[in-house]
Amino acid sequence: MKKILSILVCVIVMLNITTASIIEDSADTLNKMKILNGYEDGSLRLKNNITRAEFCALIMNMLALDIDENLSNRFSDVKEGAWYYNSINKVAELGYIKGYAEDGTFRPSNNITFAESCAIMINVLGYEANPEEVWPNNVINKAKELGITEGLKDTLEASYKMTRGEISVMLVNSMNIKVS
Repeated sequence: MKKILSILVCVIVMLNITTASIIEDSADTLNKMKILNGYEDGSLRLKNNITRAEFCALIMNMLALDIDENLSNRFSDVKEGAWYYNSINKVAELGYIKGYAEDGTFRPSNNITFAESCAIMINVLGYEANPEEVWPNNVINKAKELGITEGLKDTLEASYKMTRGEISVMLVNSMNIKVS
């Protein structure tokens, strides 16, 4: 019994090391490509959560989209002049994101969830979730099918708040997927 427990502990430790390595490698790749920027102290703070606004900025960087000064505001809580105004509205204009239909907001300061990030990446790549499945399983299953979530823990819940490191893995994986 002790031998089985020892083996199990070793496997868990190896999986955590592998996940950490994938996260660091992905973030380093994005940083070198000027997609993921560090903080003033040079750190990437990969364990920090990432907001919906920050995620839109990463999408803009990944797709090398120009900022359009003539964008109309699509959301009641995205104020003109905010650092994220152009990123959110450009990504929305392209149809990659949607706000909350019940109140017309985007909630830019909310941390992005696993399901939301899967949905956005599927949209960016030009795919659609299976319409026969129910949200959020439809987007999570499609993201897994495409390989967007490869290298992340299989146990992430739909409402799980994503970190900068985990989003880095998703973005790098997405760069290796054929656009539909």
